[in-house]
Amino acid sequence: MRPRPATSIEALAKLRPVFLADGSVTAGNACPLNDGACLVLVMSRGMAKGSLFHRQHRRRRRSRVA
Repeated sequence: MRPRPATSIEALAKLRPVFLADGSVTAGNACPLNDGACLVLVMSRGMAKGSLFHRQHRRRRRSRVA
């Protein structure tokens, strides 16, 4: 993303941190809301039982649509 045309360094310097009082993340340098990650893994039960995945991770049946 590019800065908005009316954005100046002076205006960005005036923005206060949003998470910690002495933090460095402001509204001017934070990731946009569409930043994220997703993983979808589809396999048969037999394949899952015979793989390292089954031994290292428990199954979670959850979904969320935002």
